[in-house]
Amino acid sequence: MMDYVVEYQNRLLVERFGDLKGKLCYEGYYGRKKPCEICALRQAIESGRSEVREVKTEDGRIYEFRFIPFTDASGVTKAVEVTTDIGERKNAEEALRVASDELREVRGELIRAEKLAAIGQLASGVGHELRNPLGAIRNAVFYVRRRIAKSALPATEPKVLEFLDIIDGEVNSANKVINDLLGFSRIAKPTVSPVNIGGIIEDALKHVPMP
Repeated sequence: MMDYVVEYQNRLLVERFGDLKGKLCYEGYYGRKKPCEICALRQAIESGRSEVREVKTEDGRIYEFRFIPFTDASGVTKAVEVTTDIGERKNAEEALRVASDELREVRGELIRAEKLAAIGQLASGVGHELRNPLGAIRNAVFYVRRRIAKSALPATEPKVLEFLDIIDGEVNSANKVINDLLGFSRIAKPTVSPVNIGGIIEDALKHVPMP
């Protein structure tokens, strides 16, 4: 049966946790009244393998506790607890994680920018190829209107002018689609203009209940 009694501490443990020799480990290290539910010390002794735990203390320090089981000269199974302050390492890991996230975000933005640039090139080419025939159609409609105006056709064939109006409308719609596509593919520069911040604050305060 395990007794959880601390038999020896090195100088670092004494400085950080106080002299716990002869005291129960879960009381001295963790401030508990009973053994931990998942006790790495017990698991190490029962399995015969090293166990590692990370613990954050009340003062914010982060320690790695490594429990190494062994059998002493009298045949009693015990464990050596190697404690390492890993706060700096954890801070470095967190800084690396943040940098990695930022790098991933920048990479995503670059990929999106490259895709938009490719769409822009495609849209520019498509727009050029489509605007030429659309311009020819519009010129043809204009020419036909002029010829019709000098003839008796509008009176005998009123549908002709209606169809010309439809063609004009479809040409305008097609040009709008081209302009929208070109506008979407461009990365617009931010527009900077002065703002009356006082008015914004005053408007926001109207929605905040005052004590």
